[in-house]
This record gives sequence, C-alpha cells and structure tokens, in this order.
Amino acid sequence: MSNTYNRREDERFLDYAERLIDNFKFYDLDKVEVYDLLFDEIISSDEARKRLYGSKAIINKLKEEGFDTLTEDEIIKKLETKKIELQKERIKLSTLRNDLNKTVREEARKELLWEEILNFVPRAKQTEFKPLLEQDNDKSYLLNFSDIHYDYFFVSENNQYSIEELERRFNKLLGDVVKLIQKEQISELTVLNNGDSISGLIHMSQLQTMQVGLVQSAIGFSRFMGDWLNELSKYVKVIYRQVPTSNHSQIRIFDTKRNIGGEDLELLIINYIHDYLKNNDRVKVVVETDKEYITFNLQGYEILSYHGHQFKKTDNILEKINTIHRKFYDTIILGHFHTSVERTLFEGIDNNVELLISPSIVGSDPYSDSLLLGSKSSAKLHIYEKGKGRVQTNTFILN
Repeated sequence: MSNTYNRREDERFLDYAERLIDNFKFYDLDKVEVYDLLFDEIISSDEARKRLYGSKAIINKLKEEGFDTLTEDEIIKKLETKKIELQKERIKLSTLRNDLNKTVREEARKELLWEEILNFVPRAKQTEFKPLLEQDNDKSYLLNFSDIHYDYFFVSENNQYSIEELERRFNKLLGDVVKLIQKEQISELTVLNNGDSISGLIHMSQLQTMQVGLVQSAIGFSRFMGDWLNELSKYVKVIYRQVPTSNHSQIRIFDTKRNIGGEDLELLIINYIHDYLKNNDRVKVVVETDKEYITFNLQGYEILSYHGHQFKKTDNILEKINTIHRKFYDTIILGHFHTSVERTLFEGIDNNVELLISPSIVGSDPYSDSLLLGSKSSAKLHIYEKGKGRVQTNTFILN
C-alpha cells in the first residue's frame, strides 16, 4: 500500500478525514482500514461503513456552516460557542417548562380545591316561577352592587352592620327591584357584583369584627346570594356576574400585603353560587375567573368591570385601560371606593363614555367616620338603551 494516505503536515483532521473517505479506493484501502487510520479502532466492515457514512454527512454539514475555512483551534472555539448557545437555549426551555409546570400545578391545585368543596354544595330548592313580563328588546337592565362585606359587624355614627342587617338590606333591595321589574316590564336582568363579597381577614384587627370566620363567611355568603338570586328569578330571568378578585377576599397572613399563592375566595364564591343554582333554568351564573376583570355587552355597548383595588386613582383610567387592553370600552364599572360616582369621560358616537363607581352595601363604618367620609348603603339599577347607551339610573337606599 502506498503511504500517500497518511496525514500530511499541517493538514487539518477534517480535511484528512474527507480525503480518506472520498479516495479510499484510490489508496487501495477498505473502509475498516480507513476507520482504523482515522480513529485508531478496528471494527467490523458493516459498522465501519455506517460510521464513515455518518462522518461524511457531518463533514458536509460542517462545511455548510463554514468550518472548512477555519483552523482546528478556531473550529474548537466555534464549537464551544455553539455548545454555550445550545446550553442557553436548553436553560430557556427548561425555565419556560418550569414556569408552565408551576402554573399548571397552581391551577390544578385551585381546581382540585374548588372541586372538593363543590362536591358538598347543596342545590337550591325547586322554585315556583311567575310568568315573565314582555320586555322592550331595545333596553337592557343592570343591577349593580359592591362591597357587601359579609361577616362584618360594627356600630358607627349613622350605621350599624351585621349578617342580620345585611339580610334585611337585601330583602329591601329585592322588594324595590321587583317593583321596578313590574313598572318597567323587565323580563331579563343582569346582576353585577363588584366584589369584596366578604369582609375577609387582611388585617389582624378584623378578628374583632368577625362573627363566623373566613371560610364559613365565604360559604355563608354564597348560600345567601344563591338563595337571593333564586328568589329574584321568580320574577325575572337573571344573568349573574361577579368580578373574580378583590382585596378583602384575598387570603393573606394578617398584616402582610402578600396574597398567598394568588388565592382569592371570590373564586370559591362564584363557583359555589354557580353549582348551587345549577338546577334553576332562570338563573345563568357566568363564571369568568381567568383575569382580574370581567367584560360583557349590553345593547351593543362594551362594559368592563374590576373591583377597583388595582387603581389608586381613577384619573385617565379609560385611556389607560383601552391602551392596555387594545380595546375600546363604553363603560368602566368599579367598586371598592364605597361611594357612588357617575362620571362622563367623553362623548361617543351615540352614547356617553362613562366611569361608574358602585356604592357599597356595607355603607359607612367607624373608619370612614374617622375620615369624615362615607355614604349610605345602596345599590343601583342602570338602564341601557339601543342607540343611546346608559339612559337612566335608579338608586336604592338600603339603610
């Protein structure tokens, strides 16, 4: 055999391997011998053929990547760079996978918690419905209340509150709404709860103003609201909506501001009410829990609703929300501020674009008295008319 197949001086291994693989017949070599020369290992003829075929494919790929013009040191450096890039991509994928798994675990844990609780949810008793009235199809009706603070008791300058007082106020509200249903010939009513359904336990001091405890208050309010909606449905079809997050319903460690695991008992409440009224065909409980807000449409007008604790100020709120959401809204409805606001932000094509802040059910309390603030316990019923927007508001004073 001629020794011309030996590696030449200053010949790169990549070039040497390609020369042997391409010209082994010219050098009177078989593939076993070629593999032995390149890797100093004797293997079977069939295995040598497979490996050299793979080696040739790799050489071609390296040439496509520009390695054929580099020195061995440069090749090694470039391979190390690519190795680092691959490791970075692998870490990125691993991080994304971990974040995804964390999100999936948290969502699964929440769903399991709700499912376990909802397994024990009773069902509302059979309701005897009254005939529906003939509603003007160009009008929609929205009953709005907020900040119920179930399981909060106190006596203030012009107000007192307890679970019993809450029940009395909702009984009064039911009577007032039924009168308006009959007057306006309403057959379908949207009910919007802007959150803080329970008083919660976000400060240590609230232990002194609770009667039944945190979880019991969430379940107690759910049953109460379910019964109230069930009674309302005797007179009208009900679409119940509730914002899924608020500050008082968050699970916190007393005086800290940290919400544990993103847990919010409004999620339990809305799901409980949904299952509690499952057998009532005249009540539709809309469960939206994937965001901090909910959206819906009345007579073609887009409505967005938060609890409101997300906003320190309401200045320029619509512009900010429209920018973030990349969508135009006709009405923003908030709770949280325990006062009533109806502010026209600017003029739309055929309606006023507005910010509405719902008054509270709880009303003024010792804290608001100390600030010389507060307002009466109340709820509102807004009327939306096609081609005009919100045209009328009825206020129900409850204390």
